Amino acid sequence: MGYDTAGRVRGRVTRVRIVSERFRRRPGTVGSWHMVSGYRQLRDVDAAPRFFDRDGLFEHDGDEADSDVGALIDLDLDDVPDLPARPSIVAGDVSAAGGVLWVVDSSLPLAVSVDADHTVHEYVLPGAVGISRRIWATTGGCWIAGGDGLFRVDVGETPRHVDDIPVLAGATLGDTLLSCRAEGRWTLHGPGGHRIEVNAPEGYVASVAVDADGFVVAVRVGDSAFRLVRVHPEGALTVGPVLPHTRRQQHRMFLGGTPLRLFLGEHAAPVLEDLTLGEPRTLPKGLMSAGQVGPFVWFTDHPPDGTGRSGWWPLPGPVTYDRARQFWLFTLLDGQSLEPVTSTPIFATRPPVTIDEHGTVWVIADGIRPIPDSTMQWPNELDIAALLDVARNHTTDSAE
Repeated sequence: MGYDTAGRVRGRVTRVRIVSERFRRRPGTVGSWHMVSGYRQLRDVDAAPRFFDRDGLFEHDGDEADSDVGALIDLDLDDVPDLPARPSIVAGDVSAAGGVLWVVDSSLPLAVSVDADHTVHEYVLPGAVGISRRIWATTGGCWIAGGDGLFRVDVGETPRHVDDIPVLAGATLGDTLLSCRAEGRWTLHGPGGHRIEVNAPEGYVASVAVDADGFVVAVRVGDSAFRLVRVHPEGALTVGPVLPHTRRQQHRMFLGGTPLRLFLGEHAAPVLEDLTLGEPRTLPKGLMSAGQVGPFVWFTDHPPDGTGRSGWWPLPGPVTYDRARQFWLFTLLDGQSLEPVTSTPIFATRPPVTIDEHGTVWVIADGIRPIPDSTMQWPNELDIAALLDVARNHTTDSAE
């Protein structure tokens, strides 16, 4: 029914029912609706629709309307084949720097580096199994963080456990990592183990980005306010004023673009020198899952069919595509103009994203894939597991 579920389950589908709810217009508004309890209905169908949205409510003239909100699916958990053997590595996050692509496993304490000639080196972290981790590449190595703390990997060296406090968010500027850790503690980690503790303001870290002057962090202060904080590479801190935002806004707040902007829903406002916001620009639609990658802003959304309020945006116009398998549309926006650069079908809603020194954008979406230059072209896969297997076999043969 939403994005607040966790975990995975496998089973044979035995029944599908569509769930509908009743919505009532909020008094004195045009496009604001709330769900009315006690009117949920279920109906059996042979197949669920691919997406559920509320666009019909905006076109409804009355004050009450029923809308489909999701699917209730019955599964037979026993009538399924055994899972295939796990690959040697399952990519959980990816980052590029210095001509090297770094990948960390989704649950194993394992990272690999991939050179331009597809030479692979693996590194085993002194960490726990079953933890998802983030990775930030730098020249000559990478930072890796998760629920068991922060690790540093230098090329050709044994990985080091730098800190055991979980890292909630972070970003790199050159070789320096800003880690926003639990308990409201922020730290700048520099080359050679140099670290600077930052006296961070209270609040939830919603987004971390970089610009020419350092790091910028968006910090939520309660349900209806936030502030921007600049962290300079040498450790100085500039805390901006508390800024209001609309509480009913359901989209995630994030920073990105050139000049740096704060995105919230369909609004993109430039970040000013005093850490306030300039006049916002309205995008054709709200960005649900998005982020900063090099000079681009990326986001994922349902592929358009031309019938919604935003028309065919971000596609250039009517496009015919195969609907046999549900996919999401990954789009790059020019960081300055915010105009679409390219859109690519992928099988992920919130993919890890990075960009290498050649300007190639990489995503983890049913494998690691480079985003093509042409719109609506399916991306190929870089089979990291196969490359790792070859490297391991070569090492074994050399030892013998």
